[in-house]
Amino acid sequence: MTSQTFQAPAAADTPILEVLKTWQQVEPGRYPLRFGNLTWGRDTPEDYIRSLTFEFAAAIDALAQRGWPFNLNVNMAGETTAQVAYAPCRVATASDTDPLGALIRATVFALSVQVRKERSGGSQVLAVSFSGTPLTSNQALPSATRPAEDIRVWSRIEPHRFDKGARHITSPLYRGAGLSVLAPVLRGMILLQYVTAPAVFESAGLHGWTTRLTGSVGAAGQTIYRAEVTLPDGRTGSAAYPTPGPASVKAYLAALKVDSGGALSLVPHLKDRFSHPLVVVHTDKEYRYTLASEREPRWASTTGTFAVLNLNLGPTNKDLPDDLVILDREPTVQEIEMAVASGLLPPV
Repeated sequence: MTSQTFQAPAAADTPILEVLKTWQQVEPGRYPLRFGNLTWGRDTPEDYIRSLTFEFAAAIDALAQRGWPFNLNVNMAGETTAQVAYAPCRVATASDTDPLGALIRATVFALSVQVRKERSGGSQVLAVSFSGTPLTSNQALPSATRPAEDIRVWSRIEPHRFDKGARHITSPLYRGAGLSVLAPVLRGMILLQYVTAPAVFESAGLHGWTTRLTGSVGAAGQTIYRAEVTLPDGRTGSAAYPTPGPASVKAYLAALKVDSGGALSLVPHLKDRFSHPLVVVHTDKEYRYTLASEREPRWASTTGTFAVLNLNLGPTNKDLPDDLVILDREPTVQEIEMAVASGLLPPV
């Protein structure tokens, strides 16, 4: 049976603020914006029209809750088309120069014409670990690198993408010292599951590559996100994940490897499992620390040369020995493993 396609009002004729106001009427429970098991932001659509990152994430979650598949395509010219299948043989489509705006327009249009369709479940992302690994509803995680590790691998390959505009600790592209991106905290970890996808759209566009992000609904009602990043010669990097941001980042990294002729290694460094940059220090006196693996605070001490998280050397640590020296080199595998074994660094 042939699907009927219904075009959302053109972006040129409908300001995004009007689209968000329509959304607020159709889904008042979305404002303040709710997604990823958290509530975000303030009360009105006027607060969000500059970036649309929260709306993009909320739209992803709204589609997942209803079991509506979508298809988002961004071409080399930056033009985007979004399609949302909101009913059997019925597809809402929207176009925009902004990928986020296109998906939001298609989602809101689908919601407005199918407003009686009740949400079938809660947010797909229920919680997120400090490694950036999501706990999702009805979905086992694939055996793959962790989202936070992928971001830190990306930061080493393209450090210029992390130099400006992403300094805040809750940003998915936050850059720490030594080109090691910190695992974002709390809401930033939720952001990691969603708005790293727009970061990939932008980065791929700078290369002149096209991107595609789709959400398809499995037999158990869960949404699987598949991303493709295609080079001008047709070669493609692709990936799938239970959340859209990591799927997009993994596909982008795969495209970078394809573009390098396979020479680029995407294997995370050992230190990529940690949420803060590691440094090597030396002291001949006693360095005291709380055992990272213990629930109840217990103290230990060490001397010599060892690896430690850089945040443990801040001005709030009043117990640092006065002869402590930071060495200008990367920690060795042995130093990292020894630090984990002794409780200086947290276990995996």
